[in-house]
Amino acid sequence: MDEGCTVTPPPAEVCGDGIDNDKDGLVDEGCTVTPPPAEVCGDGIDNDKDGLIDEGCVETTPEKCGDLIDNDKDGLVDEGCEQPAVEVCGDRKDNDGDGLVDEGCATTIAKPGQVRRLYSSVSRSTVNFKWYPPITGGAVSDYVLEAGVAPGTTFFSAPVGATSLSVPNVGNGRYYVRVKARNANGAGAPSNEVTVSVGCYTRPRKVSGLTATSSGGLVTLTWTDPDGCSGTSYELSLADSTATASRVMATDSPEATTLLAAGTYTARVQTRSESGVSEPTTVQFTVGGNSCTTPRLHLGLRSVVAARRVGLFWSPLDPDVAAADDAVAPVSYVLEAGTAPGVTNIGAVPMGRAAQFITDVPPGTYYVRVRAGNACGGGLASNEVKMVVR
Repeated sequence: MDEGCTVTPPPAEVCGDGIDNDKDGLVDEGCTVTPPPAEVCGDGIDNDKDGLIDEGCVETTPEKCGDLIDNDKDGLVDEGCEQPAVEVCGDRKDNDGDGLVDEGCATTIAKPGQVRRLYSSVSRSTVNFKWYPPITGGAVSDYVLEAGVAPGTTFFSAPVGATSLSVPNVGNGRYYVRVKARNANGAGAPSNEVTVSVGCYTRPRKVSGLTATSSGGLVTLTWTDPDGCSGTSYELSLADSTATASRVMATDSPEATTLLAAGTYTARVQTRSESGVSEPTTVQFTVGGNSCTTPRLHLGLRSVVAARRVGLFWSPLDPDVAAADDAVAPVSYVLEAGTAPGVTNIGAVPMGRAAQFITDVPPGTYYVRVRAGNACGGGLASNEVKMVVR
């Protein structure tokens, strides 16, 4: 039977193509079906070998470390990143390691502002100096004290890490001294210059430049001592126009701040030293009201959050207004923090004249503002910043 015939075998079944290759009415019979590889989203590879890459995937953005943003929208910030450091403004270093220097800072070149209210006192051969830090410019690293034998000259300079300095065993003579604040970007403008005389034995000359500056009932009197002799101190008396009220104050600095009622006053200053008492210097001034005026300056506040490290930085928006306020009475700052906008239920932290604050805080949401104040109280609050610490 069928001798002489050539038998052609049926086509073989091709597994996995979904076709009845052998025409027996069955598809992929006898095959063990292996599912194709699944597509892995985001790796840029055709995992399932269908000629398409990342099909069916929702495009995601990779996480960028150090920017404190949920770039890939997975509810986590900077996941998989090492904890970044906070950027320190003004040091010209990439502190947070993101390839940028001083990013987010108000300025990349910020020298300190001008040192204010330098004054001196002399006790025999020891000269004491005190001054107020700047209220503008970048953060202060240290100070440099400069002295010369003529106004504006320098034959001696010394670094100082605080806002006061005592220099013993100073030789007899007259010296002209000023102080500058410094940081990594350089030195700020010099302070007022004071005259210091060591070893003078004549009667001190009377002070010059006696002025009164008032804001409401807050009055500041300043003057210049032409000698600065050994044992220098000052006696200040205040009397109203009726001479029914008077006040006498002693101070070792050429300035004084006090609260006065409305009226017209005469201030009288004399210098006392080991050699005697100077002639008096007087000035008349008027106080226009009983109210005590707080600072008018506006502050700008910004924040940087890196993990649990928080940095706060602030500065006056108008340096001229800040200088005018500080001339009336020394300005200082207070940080206010709360768990909701506008409240201070966490606390108010006196900052002195520092213009930045860096610390670690527990996880939470914080609302922070900074306020300038003086002897009359707190002034205007800065803008408020919201910080989320995870």
